[in-house]
Amino acid sequence: MNFTDMAYLESKEIRGERINYYRRKVNTGLSVYISEPIRNILDYFVSIKPTENNYIFPILDSEIHKSPQQQKDRIKKVSERIQFELKGNSKTIGNSR
Repeated sequence: MNFTDMAYLESKEIRGERINYYRRKVNTGLSVYISEPIRNILDYFVSIKPTENNYIFPILDSEIHKSPQQQKDRIKKVSERIQFELKGNSKTIGNSR
């Protein structure tokens, strides 16, 4: 799943053992099977999310990121931060061998 689509993922898109969501970039509906590791991640974030926010993951806040540009900027900022963290961790892992 694309990072932007994850940012917009809502609980209502989880139906049984599948995530049925709308792929924003290509305007296509998709359905993804929820494996056990994915279920664990979803369960964790659903359990900690504030009730006033519609999104599952703590990327967007519907009270703060109201305009499309604010949402786009926030998604870019968080995505860049995650990429930075992953690069830092991969260097650490590579050096420990």
